[in-house]
Amino acid sequence: MADLAEWENCDVILSSDTAQHRAVECGDVLRILENHAGLKTAELTETRQQKAEAHNNLVAELRDGNLERAFKRLDALGMLRELPSENRHEALADDYAASIKRGKSALAISPTHVEGERMTRQSRSKLKAVKKVGMDEREFLQLKNLQWTEAQRADARNYLPGMVVQFHQNLPGFQRDERVTVSGCEAGRVLVRRSSGEFSLLELEKVARFQVYESRRISLAPGDRIRITQNGFTRGPKRLNNGDLKQVKRFTKQGDIELSNDWVIPGDYGNLTHGYCITSYTAQSKGVDCVFVAESSESFRAADREQFYVSASRFKEALTIYTDDKSSLRDAVGKTYAAERPPSEVFG
Repeated sequence: MADLAEWENCDVILSSDTAQHRAVECGDVLRILENHAGLKTAELTETRQQKAEAHNNLVAELRDGNLERAFKRLDALGMLRELPSENRHEALADDYAASIKRGKSALAISPTHVEGERMTRQSRSKLKAVKKVGMDEREFLQLKNLQWTEAQRADARNYLPGMVVQFHQNLPGFQRDERVTVSGCEAGRVLVRRSSGEFSLLELEKVARFQVYESRRISLAPGDRIRITQNGFTRGPKRLNNGDLKQVKRFTKQGDIELSNDWVIPGDYGNLTHGYCITSYTAQSKGVDCVFVAESSESFRAADREQFYVSASRFKEALTIYTDDKSSLRDAVGKTYAAERPPSEVFG
């Protein structure tokens, strides 16, 4: 196909699985062209990620929205576990740690960060017990993107001392990737302190060029899995992409984080978190041996058919879903947000 495209001097566009999360509006243009412009497409229909035929059939049913048959198959394969809240996350963490101990690649997925954070705490504890994560914990800077709208970033009243501003475009007086700390606010102006100790005023008219973060601390140990939360570079430099999963090897004398592939992340990089449990959005490009899905009633509001399909199709060998209510889970993942949108809704 690539040779033919080169011979004909044309482009090949690879579009993602339409049963997964719907694309953002700029990406939805491909669907519009395919469905409304008569664009001819070729489709890859054979699933190669799952190794067993029964698993391929399960994923196909989930993709097609045949939830009744898919849930019966999940039950028959022992992939659906209904457990009470007091031991559900511990059971998941035990299974996760056991798979790592067997040398398998593993990933936990949850619709919400709250449930994911509980699973992360349990899993790190279990992995330390089997010596897959070390005891030499150190604290590092962690930056949490506040996800403010441009209107919120333009309002000086929202800024509190200690918040961090990072520029992703050049701004008069500031460089791209520069990071400053909010010192205070007065008369509708935001005063920031630079790494040199110098104070400057933040131009709130140029909010499209920066993001605002809450400064936190994260504990890491050798063996920990981390997830990159913003594009950046290692010392070297090597490219770090948002969503990358990496493993901590050790810490350098300079206080940096050395990874298992020998890359070194600056100790003040900040844009990282634990990588044990991720959302289905982050999981869309991943494929591992064993997948563990934490989806209890506390996460049902964030559940839908696309989320469940993505979560349950990332495995190669084994899948286990942990919930406190099988019947309600089936109902929760029955709703869909992938309804067809007309071209006018995308193009205006």
